[in-house]
Amino acid sequence: MRVSALWPSNDVLFVASLAAGLPQANASAVITPCHHTVNPVECNRGYLGQLVSFSKHYLGLKEKDAILKLASHASSDVFAMQVSFLQYVRESTNDPLQILQYVFFDPVDPTFYLWSWVYMFEWATGYREVVSFEGDVGQMRLITEDTLISSQGVEVHELRTTFAMYACSGVQYVTAIMLGVASLTVFYTLVSRGRLEGMNLFELNRVAGIVWVGRPLLLLRGVTALCLLSTATLELDFQHHVSYFSVPPLPWYKTILGASEATWLVYILNDLSMVWTKEFTMYYATSSCLLVWLFVAILTLVQPVAHDASVTPQCQFDQMDFQLVCHSGVIRIGQFSRLICLLAIIGITNVACCAMAYWVKRDLGPTKTHSLFLSSGAKYLFDTTNWIYNGAYYIDPASALLNGLISWHWGPSTFMMDIKLWRIFCMDKDLDAPLRLQARIILVE
Repeated sequence: MRVSALWPSNDVLFVASLAAGLPQANASAVITPCHHTVNPVECNRGYLGQLVSFSKHYLGLKEKDAILKLASHASSDVFAMQVSFLQYVRESTNDPLQILQYVFFDPVDPTFYLWSWVYMFEWATGYREVVSFEGDVGQMRLITEDTLISSQGVEVHELRTTFAMYACSGVQYVTAIMLGVASLTVFYTLVSRGRLEGMNLFELNRVAGIVWVGRPLLLLRGVTALCLLSTATLELDFQHHVSYFSVPPLPWYKTILGASEATWLVYILNDLSMVWTKEFTMYYATSSCLLVWLFVAILTLVQPVAHDASVTPQCQFDQMDFQLVCHSGVIRIGQFSRLICLLAIIGITNVACCAMAYWVKRDLGPTKTHSLFLSSGAKYLFDTTNWIYNGAYYIDPASALLNGLISWHWGPSTFMMDIKLWRIFCMDKDLDAPLRLQARIILVE
């Protein structure tokens, strides 16, 4: 195996000359490293002498001494590891084959320090590797021949992406449905010229999400959001021949916006709790949602999720001369403890807010709306104060859409499709009602 071939670039050779201390050395010390080459004169006049002359004129003594100090510690560490290269040598065809080994940075031959640094830089940048061979009587750590850098993509079937793929599709579906409902709500708002209950529009995610999307898919989105909030961001970057992990900075406003995704589980929990909380839901649902958003944002800003990466390459023979199994390291970007902490924040906040609402509003009477067309969220969260006439609830088209009622007027009648039942209803307009209520939908049984 030919391990002594060197094809260093000018950049590598320039840094190697600084690490070897050639700019501070005399003229004879600059020439001696070239004696290890095939053409010493070309080595000195062609490139090495020019590099040393450049560093003498354009680099300060302080910078050169600092580099030489760092290089001295590094060379001592490499020499202690006894990293070397090996050659098979035969002086003539009749002489026996010999094995010669040279340890890098051997103080016996300081003239080879320059080329030792070239080898080390190629090792550090991944063009060479150091392999340890252990035998019955000794051990050798040998540097390999230079190899071309190659990139290989990860096999798709080796990644556990099934759940991630379905979760991503589910999140996209929820987003598309909510965007469509929001667009239709804007359309109904414009058609009605703003004559609607504006407070009901703030229940878009809470009411329309349950009606139009459903609890299972909202649960998928909520769990996916918590998993992402419990995961650190780690990127693999490549710069100056070196691969390294980096954590991209996340602006504070994106962190706050991301924390709002934790409220999807709050919506589901509020909806399920309406069986018991009923009229009290209006007085604690919003506060519990805002508090969860606040607590999650503070936790993420103060104590962001940190990754745990350790690169420790270890290889072992699975079958001699056939297969080598290597374990490169371990990378952990998720924290299960953070996921449990977020779930605890959601649960405790909802219970505390519900208990506070019950203690403050303990004498609260039952709701005045009892239409079967209303979902539980619309029944207990919509503001119906100014829209009840003769015991009937007159709902505006935009609020009705959030409740799953798609309506359109045709002459003296109002047609309404209930997506909860997948049925179409026809109702006559109440011409005896006040003028401001005639354009609304009267919910009668």
